[in-house]
Amino acid sequence: MKIYIQITDRLITFFKTQKLISTKMVSLFCLVITFSCQDDFVDIDTPPQLAAGDVIFESITTANTALSGIYTLMKSSESFVDDNFFGTSIFLGLYSDELRLDNEAFGTPVINQSKNDLNPESDVVVNTWSESYNIIQASNRAIEGLMSSSIPDSDARNQLLGEAYFCRAYTHFHLVKLYGDVPYLKSSNFEENALASRTPIADIYDNIIEDLLLAKNLMQNNYNDSNRVRPNKGTASALLARAYIFMEEWVNAEIESSLVINNPLYVWESNLNNVFLSNSTGTIWQFDETVVNRNTPHGVAFNLSPFLVTNSLSLETVAAFEPGDSRRSTWTVDILDFATFTTKTNLFKYKSGSVQDATIERYKLFRLAEQYLIRAEARAQLNNISGSQDDLNLVRSRASLGETPARTRKALLTAIMQERRIELLGESGQRWFDLVRTGQADDVMSAIPSHTDWEATDVLYPLPQSDLLLNPNLEPQNPGY
Repeated sequence: MKIYIQITDRLITFFKTQKLISTKMVSLFCLVITFSCQDDFVDIDTPPQLAAGDVIFESITTANTALSGIYTLMKSSESFVDDNFFGTSIFLGLYSDELRLDNEAFGTPVINQSKNDLNPESDVVVNTWSESYNIIQASNRAIEGLMSSSIPDSDARNQLLGEAYFCRAYTHFHLVKLYGDVPYLKSSNFEENALASRTPIADIYDNIIEDLLLAKNLMQNNYNDSNRVRPNKGTASALLARAYIFMEEWVNAEIESSLVINNPLYVWESNLNNVFLSNSTGTIWQFDETVVNRNTPHGVAFNLSPFLVTNSLSLETVAAFEPGDSRRSTWTVDILDFATFTTKTNLFKYKSGSVQDATIERYKLFRLAEQYLIRAEARAQLNNISGSQDDLNLVRSRASLGETPARTRKALLTAIMQERRIELLGESGQRWFDLVRTGQADDVMSAIPSHTDWEATDVLYPLPQSDLLLNPNLEPQNPGY
C-alpha cells in the first residue's frame, strides 16, 4: 500500500507538470489515494509526498473536491450516517429506548445492538472507530494542505479550511460521546497517531470548541449552493450550541443558538409536512445525494415494507406522544406486520423513498427546531423562565399542542427533554445522547425487558480490541468490558 501511494503520487505530480492529465484527473487520482485506501486509523500512513502542500490543495477546484471526499466518507460511514440502510439513527435508536428490533434477518450486529450486548470486537464498535478516524485523518490532511497552500482566492480557501476544522470537530464530538476519552488528533503524521494516547473528555471538548471557533471565523455566512449541503458559519454555531449543552456552558449555548435563530437565512417552517423536504427553510445542514434524483434512504431504513421492517418505534416511544400531538399522525405511520398480524408504528419523517424523479428529501444533520430546544434548555438552566417557555412553545405550537404548563426551572427541564424526545425522534442518536448526558440512561434502560444485557457501564462503547493491541497507549479499556 505504502509503495503504491508513493509511486502514484510521483506520477501524478509528473503528469501534471508535463500537462499530460487534466485537473479533474489529478483530483480523481488524489481522491482515490487519499480516501479509498484507508482502513483503521492506526494503519494509515501519510507519505511525505502527500503531506502539506500536496498538489490537490493548490487549486480551489481540486481542494473543493477533496473536501467533498470527506463528506462522502461521512455519508458512507456507520459513525454518522443515515444515508445508508444502517447508520447512527438505527443503531443508536436500537441501543436506546427509541426503537425495537422486528427482524433479526440482518444478523448478529443488529441483534446485539438491540440488547446492549457489545464487546470490543463488535462490528459497530470497530467500524465506528476506524471510519471516524479515517474522516479525521482526511480532515487533518486538508487542514495541513490548505494552511500551506498558495491558492490566491483567500475567501474560498478560508471557507474550505473552515470546513476542514468543522469536520474534525464534528467527528471528535461524535467519538467522545460514544467512547469517552479518545485521542484528539490534530496531525496527519502516521507515527504520532499510531501511538496517540487518549485525551481526557474535558480537553476533548476544549479542542472541539477551539476548532469550531476557528471554523466559524473562517467560513462564510452564506451557503455555496441552494441545497445547504456544505456547512457554513451558521452550521458551526449550531454545533457549538450542541456542544455547549454537553459541557453545561449555558450562557454560551444560548449565545450560539441565538446566532442561528436570529440569522435571516433560517426561517421557522410552520408546516410539519415541509420540515424534512430538501428546500425546507429551517435546514441548517443536510447531506447531498451522490446519485441524481435519489432521495435519502433514511425513510427506507425506517419504513422498508410491511414484510421487511427491521425496526419499529418502541412501545415506550409511542406512548410518549401527548394526546393531540400532530407529529404522531404526520411523522409516524402504523402498519400491519404480516408475520405477527399486529400493528406496529414506524418513523415516517422522510416519505419519498430512495429513488424518485427528483431529489426532494435530503438527510438533515442540523435543523432550526433543535436550536430552539437548545436555547430553551439553556434559558431554563439560567432561570430565564419566560424565555425558555417561549422557545418551547414555538415547537409545541407546530405540533398542535398548547402552551407548556411548566412554570419552574425543574418542570421546564423535564418538559424540554420530553419535547426533544419527540421532535428529534430518530435523528442521529439524539435521544441516546440525551439520556447519557442527563444521567438517566441506567434508570431508563434497566426498565426495558428486551434490553437483556444492559449494564450501567453500557453508557460508553468499548474501545476496539484490535486498536488496544496495536497501541498500548489507549489503555485502559472502558469499564465493564
